[in-house]
Amino acid sequence: MYIKVTEIMHNAVTIDMTASVSEAATIMREKGMGSIIAVSDGKPVGMLTDRDIVSKVVAEGKNPESTTIQDAMTTPFIYCNTNVTIDQVAKKFGELQIRRMPVMKGFELVGMVSEKDVLRSFPELFEVSRAMKDLSTIKGFREGRIRSGRCASCRNFTYDLLEVEGQLLCEECR
Repeated sequence: MYIKVTEIMHNAVTIDMTASVSEAATIMREKGMGSIIAVSDGKPVGMLTDRDIVSKVVAEGKNPESTTIQDAMTTPFIYCNTNVTIDQVAKKFGELQIRRMPVMKGFELVGMVSEKDVLRSFPELFEVSRAMKDLSTIKGFREGRIRSGRCASCRNFTYDLLEVEGQLLCEECR
């Protein structure tokens, strides 16, 4: 997967960080986007996401008309460069628990890459993602129980290993 993010990214939308959250939300709705880049003097300084609006404004009872983007945006400004590959950015999404990343060429904002962009480019990843989501609904999987292999104690093969005090043990040996 040595494809550069520039091949799958989409246009980034910007707004001055002194604008209201309400203005940003209106633009995000019109453009069908889940985030907008906050800028100061034309330079990116943060990102406002739909989640920021819900958790930092609405849930706290703040007025979106009077709350500025800089008061609700996510900082520090996390971005990738144009030479980053899709697999590298996908790894960062997982490590940082984020779904979108601005793409910079030097000091210039050139686009945005999202999990959706990655999944659209590789439909097989979408199937894996959907399968993992389906698995996450299984109680044992959520608890970290569904692992297959040999029990560290009895050495029998099982599909139900669970880590106990640093060892993977079958149901009988726990």
